[in-house]
Amino acid sequence: MIDLLKEYQASLIFTEDKLREIQKQIRFYKKQKHLNSTGKEHLLMLQHDERILNAALRTINFTIEWLATGRQPGLMRGIERRAVYQREMKSERNIIHFKSYDQYSHDNPSSDEIEDDSYKSQIAKEIVASLTERQREILELYAQGFSCEEIGEMLGITKQGVWKTIETCKKKIEVEGWVMS
Repeated sequence: MIDLLKEYQASLIFTEDKLREIQKQIRFYKKQKHLNSTGKEHLLMLQHDERILNAALRTINFTIEWLATGRQPGLMRGIERRAVYQREMKSERNIIHFKSYDQYSHDNPSSDEIEDDSYKSQIAKEIVASLTERQREILELYAQGFSCEEIGEMLGITKQGVWKTIETCKKKIEVEGWVMS
């Protein structure tokens, strides 16, 4: 685990160096008063690369923090404690669960409960499938712990657009008697 952490730290340094180089080139192009079409195209490509590297840096920092602490960054409680209070239903994206899922009061569910669970899982997959590709993409990133601002930067939309999409998805999901976790 320590070797993996060192590799991520080395990747972080390398990525930060590349980002600084790109930012230096961007500043150079922006100082130019008249850019030909090739220069403008190159500037756009550099700005795109800058966004990608910023996203990579966030991911690398997130992973380093997780490896260093042994806990997912941003969680107030460990996942093992949260599971006691909220039983999530496994679904295609693991982002929705049934409102009355706390029905199991014991560790060995009966065959009826298992069948009911597979039925709920099937319904959860259908609900997720009813969302548009963009909505599923945003929800997947949101479920992975990215902020609205980070998702917006990655997908090239505003953070308000991301938030509206998430709220729209929540409404679609809640109409079916489910809630988004």
